[in-house]
Amino acid sequence: QAWLFHSNFESAVLSRTNLKGANLNEANLSYAVLRQTRFDAKTDLEDTTFDKAFVFNTDFSKTSVTQEQLSQMFAGGDTRVPPGLIRPDHWPDKTLAGDEFLNAYWAWRTDQPHAPPPKTPDAPDT
Repeated sequence: QAWLFHSNFESAVLSRTNLKGANLNEANLSYAVLRQTRFDAKTDLEDTTFDKAFVFNTDFSKTSVTQEQLSQMFAGGDTRVPPGLIRPDHWPDKTLAGDEFLNAYWAWRTDQPHAPPPKTPDAPDT
């Protein structure tokens, strides 16, 4: 159970990484490669940013991932979402081979605006 609160994993390759029970609250996973990355119901994804994350064969079905977070990432047909959430329209409906998935990801990524920067706390009144 790693404490990764507010960590910066931008562009990190987290393939086959076990993040079950990890606290990723406010972590930045923008542009990260999540290939067979393992999450569970105890993984804290509150305010985690997944802007343009590359997600392949990863199971979010038992996590607290939000619809907004799913929409930030690109994932294939082999990625599972929690009950009650839907696969974003930009995700392929089927599992794509490695090169085909990578080409689809790059096509989507180059067509997307950058996400706004994370929220900053209000400055105290002086």
